[in-house]
Amino acid sequence: MFRTSIIALTLGMMLISACATTHAKRKGAFYPARIPASSETQRLANVRVALFQSIPRLRVASKEPVKIYDMNTRSMMADSVLKEESQLTPRNQHFMLNGQTLLAQKIRLVPAEKDFIKCNGQRFRGQIEVSCNARGGLLVVNFVPLEEYVKGVVPNEVQGNWPLEALKAQAVAARTFTLSRMGSSANAEFDVEANTNSQVYRGMDSEREATNQAVEGTAHLAATYQGRFISAFYHSNCGGHTADVRNVWGNDIVYLKGVACGFCDDSPHYNWSLTLSLKEITNLLSQRNIEFIRSIEVMGRLPDNRVLSLEIVHGGGKEIMKAPAFRMLLGPERLKSTNFEITPNAKSLVFKGKGWGHGVGLCQEGAYGMARAGYGFSEILEYYYPGIEIKFLE
Repeated sequence: MFRTSIIALTLGMMLISACATTHAKRKGAFYPARIPASSETQRLANVRVALFQSIPRLRVASKEPVKIYDMNTRSMMADSVLKEESQLTPRNQHFMLNGQTLLAQKIRLVPAEKDFIKCNGQRFRGQIEVSCNARGGLLVVNFVPLEEYVKGVVPNEVQGNWPLEALKAQAVAARTFTLSRMGSSANAEFDVEANTNSQVYRGMDSEREATNQAVEGTAHLAATYQGRFISAFYHSNCGGHTADVRNVWGNDIVYLKGVACGFCDDSPHYNWSLTLSLKEITNLLSQRNIEFIRSIEVMGRLPDNRVLSLEIVHGGGKEIMKAPAFRMLLGPERLKSTNFEITPNAKSLVFKGKGWGHGVGLCQEGAYGMARAGYGFSEILEYYYPGIEIKFLE
């Protein structure tokens, strides 16, 4: 079995190598089909990004005068420069701005053309909408053009010094992920969050020349499957094989099947180790009413070697837990993937694993390796999302 796997892997790497040698001939022949403009084009022009949720106050600033609108009446309430010390705070379902009462539950800050608004020290293009929630906190949403949003995402998801084709692949993936979520619910206050629940977005101050070049070089390009924007999930490192989305979140999606990856194995995130005491693990799993953990054993593995489930023996008996749920309870930044082995060590457990992230879709460090091997961004995307088409959104 092991020898057969080695032979299959060798043949697979030979095939990948052969593809790389013909890359130069195919790279210039990329002509994306066009998605005609539709009645939804205007809706897709701006992304609604939740910058902050349920915060007690918001610091705002601007260079030029900012118009402030009551979003219930659509009437302008103020037009002034927001100085650095300006603060918005909720008060009885309304707002206080530097001691002045704004009688509205939802306001929109509209900057001068080509200006920005600074929120809690970060500069953001577009408009800022602030709502009071029932518990007295603030929801802050950035309404920003799609391409400007992607510029604020790419440098926070990958390194700006990566090869341009890898940055382009990330730009298309980030844009497509966003498009697949825009306007998905008519009642939602936002499309995406500015953190790892969606994509990390930090506005203008995070932008870099190389990543902006990648965004501009792929402007309006998106990945589609059967005419629809794909759910373009991505992760840091797949550990040698991407995951089938069905085994992670239960969906059966053709373009999110697992694929072998021989391009991410020289990354520092490919191998990892974590040691946790049984007491610490017990504390982390306490919300599941698990006490006095005695042992944890792997109960099954998937074809890509990721753990399927775990048997946890504790003071109250036994529990079978799915590996993705176990990882989230321990912390995805600590238990970096579900591809791991467990070794008992006195009163602790040693986890030795491969990869970082859920493993679904684009392997970012694999994209880096493919770009270094000479592949173009479209080839990278088509490899990690089998069966897709990259199209131009008019």
